[in-house]
Amino acid sequence: MGDERRGVGALIILISHADQINDIIFSHEGALKGLQKHVVIILHSTISPAYIQKLEKSITGNFFLHISC
Repeated sequence: MGDERRGVGALIILISHADQINDIIFSHEGALKGLQKHVVIILHSTISPAYIQKLEKSITGNFFLHISC
């Protein structure tokens, strides 16, 4: 990923496994790298509430996380 992250207003993730979500968001070439501040992250998944709480703490104040389970 590179330039395609510029100008993104929302990132929608439709994956049901926490490990895959972590890879998409936090990996070396993860989605958060290069996103501008105040992007909305929409997570539509069937993951545990404990993982959601951990994820919310990991994503700092630059992004808004919306969860739909």
